Amino acid sequence: MPIHNDLLKQIENNDSTVTKVHISNTYPPLNADDMQQLVSAINKHNNPHVKTLLFYDNEIDDKGAEILSQLTCVEELALDSNEITNVGAKALAKMSNLKSLKVAGNEIGNEGFEELIKLPNLHTLVINNNSLNEKAAKDSLAKIGKSFNMLILDDEIPDSSFIQPSKGVDAPLFRSFQKQSVLSKENVQETNLKSQTDIIKSLASQQLSALSSDEKVLYVATLKEFFSKLEKNAKPDNSEDQTTFSYQKLVK
Repeated sequence: MPIHNDLLKQIENNDSTVTKVHISNTYPPLNADDMQQLVSAINKHNNPHVKTLLFYDNEIDDKGAEILSQLTCVEELALDSNEITNVGAKALAKMSNLKSLKVAGNEIGNEGFEELIKLPNLHTLVINNNSLNEKAAKDSLAKIGKSFNMLILDDEIPDSSFIQPSKGVDAPLFRSFQKQSVLSKENVQETNLKSQTDIIKSLASQQLSALSSDEKVLYVATLKEFFSKLEKNAKPDNSEDQTTFSYQKLVK
């Protein structure tokens, strides 16, 4: 079973040290029974500590999403690279305390998207690589006047035009970061590194202030990876201190 019994007992006993459950790309993948055990453990004594669930690439389908929707205390949920459709998205839309939802790489269409954007506390939504009509999605957002601190729909620019993230780096954040700073393999070769640094520092400062602590860790990892790639690809100029970037200053 992917979820260890000791962890379930800690959760059942409201152990305050357990605030996040991260189970990704397991074999065998999480099944409905595993999910129900976890939900039952959290709900047994109304555990107030488990706020973050990260279940990437676990073949979670609509049934799994419906089981997870019983958790009203969760604030951050990542279900990238699973098998959730509009049915599952509608179930997740019942999780009224969600602040951050990442469901990239599923099978969610506009019907499910329209329900998710109604979540009252949601400020981060990553839903690229699904079955969205992006124009219709933007129209839906305009109709309800909803805005997000971070919203990633579908990639307008092919993946092949971007510097690719290394293993372990949050790919949706990395892709969004490159899109916002207009950096691709083609133009990065012709870009002054210092000027790009200034753009990135401004973007990062604005976005980090709106992220949760866990998201900040991912974002800073993304920044470090980005600069590593950028320094290898960009033509250096003669500007003094051109690659200086204070990651720690940003997250304080």
